[in-house]
Parts: sequence; C-alpha cells; structure tokens
Amino acid sequence: GVTLLLPLPTLSILEHPISYFKHGDPVTLPVSTNWNQNDKEQYSLKFVKQQHPPSEIDGYINEATYDQQNHQYTITAPNSIDSDDKNPIYIALIKTGSDEIISPQKIENIFYCIEPKILSFKDSNQNDNYQYSAEQTVSLEFEAKIFDDDATIAQPQYQIEKDNAVDIILEKKGSKYTFTYTTKENIPKDENIKITLTLTDKAGQSVSKEVVIHLRTSPHIYLFNSDKSEYSTGDVIVLVIKFENFDSREGKFMYRFNKDDFKELDDSKVTTLSKFRNILADPVSYQLSIPSPENIQEGENTLEVKLAQGNDQPESNVVSQKITFVKAANPEPVDPTPEKPIPTPSPKGGLSGGQIAGIVFGVLLGIVIIVLIVYFVFCKKSQEKSSEELEDSGSGVEV
Repeated sequence: GVTLLLPLPTLSILEHPISYFKHGDPVTLPVSTNWNQNDKEQYSLKFVKQQHPPSEIDGYINEATYDQQNHQYTITAPNSIDSDDKNPIYIALIKTGSDEIISPQKIENIFYCIEPKILSFKDSNQNDNYQYSAEQTVSLEFEAKIFDDDATIAQPQYQIEKDNAVDIILEKKGSKYTFTYTTKENIPKDENIKITLTLTDKAGQSVSKEVVIHLRTSPHIYLFNSDKSEYSTGDVIVLVIKFENFDSREGKFMYRFNKDDFKELDDSKVTTLSKFRNILADPVSYQLSIPSPENIQEGENTLEVKLAQGNDQPESNVVSQKITFVKAANPEPVDPTPEKPIPTPSPKGGLSGGQIAGIVFGVLLGIVIIVLIVYFVFCKKSQEKSSEELEDSGSGVEV
C-alpha cells in the first residue's frame, strides 16, 4: 500500500500592536494555524517567555488554551511578576507522543508589567510643621517602582481633598520625581489639606499615596473696582482693593507692570475707605493711587498688586488688572496771521479768559442792583415813618 504523508500544520503570527498585561490577565496570542482540531493527528500549542528560543522540546514548558468558539489561543500572565518582563514569547506546535518541534514562531511586543508602588511621598520642605500661605508653591517629591522605571509616562495626577484630579508633569532627578502645587488664593483659616498622588501604568494598574500639608490664614485681596481701564501715559491709576481675613493690613502694598520686579507703593498713595464698611464687618477697602511707569509701552499691559508680609501676617495673594495705555494727545499749534491772531487756549474742560471776565462783570452788576433795591426800600419806609410821626404830633395840640 501507499502511505500518504500529510503536510505538517503551521503557525502564523498576526500583526498586532504593543500590548501590556498585569499578573493574572488573559493574553490572546496573535497567531493562526491551519491545523484542524478534528484531525486525527493531535497537537498542542506550547510556549515559553524568555530571552532566547528553546533548543529542545522540554523548553516549551507552558501550554496555551484553545478557545474553540473564537478560534483563539490564550495564555495567562503569571500570578507574580517581580520585574518587567519584556522578553519575547516563543511558541510551537508539539505533536502528541512526539519530540518534534513544529513551526516554531516568535511573538514580540507583549509585555508583563510589575505592580506599581509609590515610595516616600513627601513635602520637600524639611520642616514638617511648616505652614504655607496663599498662592505659595509647594514642592513635592517621591520615588516609585513602576514599568520601564519611568513614572513620567504613568499618567501622574494629584488630587486636593475631593477636588477633581489634575494632570501633572513630573521632573526626574536620579531616582526621585518632583512636581509642584500652588496653594489656593484665599485661606480664611488655618487648615490641613490632603494631597493624593496617583500613577497608572500601561497595563492599567493604579497606585496612590497621600501627603498632608499645613495652610496658614492669609490676607486675601480682590479688585473691587477701578475708575477706568484706559489711561494716557503719565496718568495715575486708581484702584479700590478689598481686604479680608484680618481686621487691617500689616504689610505694604506692592505693585508691578508686566512681570517686572514688585515695587513698594508709598503709604501716602493708599487711602483707607472706612465709609464702605458697615456693622456686618464687610471687608476693608483701600484706594490705591498707582503711578504709571516711565516708558510704558502703548496698548494692553498687566498691572499686578499684592500685600507684602507683615509682622504676623503672611504675604497675600496677587490680583491683576488689564490696563491699556494710549499716547497723550498734544495740542496742534495755530499759525499766527494779521487777520487771525493766535487764540489763547483754555484749560482742558475749563473757561476762556473772556468767559471768566463776563461772569465776574455779571456778578458785580447783580450785586449793585441788589444794593440799590435794598436802599430804595429802606428810604421809602423811612419817609413813611416820618410822615406818621408828624401827623401824630399835630393831633395832640389844644386850641
């Protein structure tokens, strides 16, 4: 008789993206085979995840599970992953009862991720009892054990108490990672807040750790109003600032334009507007008269104001106002001519010399008329009184 030799089955690797798995995850192998499960010849798909391919059949120590419904082979990530496993997966068909390795293949881009951990999360300030004031920068640092040894790509976020989580950019310095957080602008009382750091690796494993920082009651200022937003160069800028969380300020007002260095505003240019306060303890109001700087650029500029630190008060938050400067208008000269002499310019918004003289003349004329009327009335009454006295004296003479 003639013995027909059937072709051996083969394995084919399918195109697949980079995939990351944590321990215990089912992993679908990107592979197909032309072996029919109903064939008399029985095979099993075995695999091993290591740096080099096995040289013998015993090297394929794990067996994949065949999903008949989906026609897929699956494996399971080990229950314990102590370090990142970036080794390739080597697979092969092994015929039952044979030592032959059939159609060995290599699968790359399937990684096992260690369980992430955050180590020593703390405030960089060495004083554990340090209190932060309004809008102060807090520097935080930590160490981490995570896939690829790189927490910067682990979706780092922080959360203040129950607020929404905020994405952050980490800076790596050796084995440490650092980031900053800015305290809120209004701290009406001493309090402790919890900052939660969260990392999530490429396999979806998340880890969190908390740190507590201390906040100190701080002066809070905010812009109540300004007389206008457009000024000529050289004008004085008037702002009304509300102040709260303390009865009165201790520090000096400071100001700056366009991120220059802060300058101290002289107290002679600060007025306390106590009339704006009432029994209900409204915030104190201060009116600031801020000189516009020399050589300020025309157009929109940013003015910032804050209170410096006092004896028992920390520095306040910073308020900002957009200020538009326009070039001051210069009067156009008038050419002198014999027929039309140069008119005397009147002050801006005032009266001319002729108008003033006319007003003075009118006032004087009015005074004269009033004096004449009073004099006339007085004389008439005096004459009437004299006539009555004469009549009375004549009626008393006997004949």
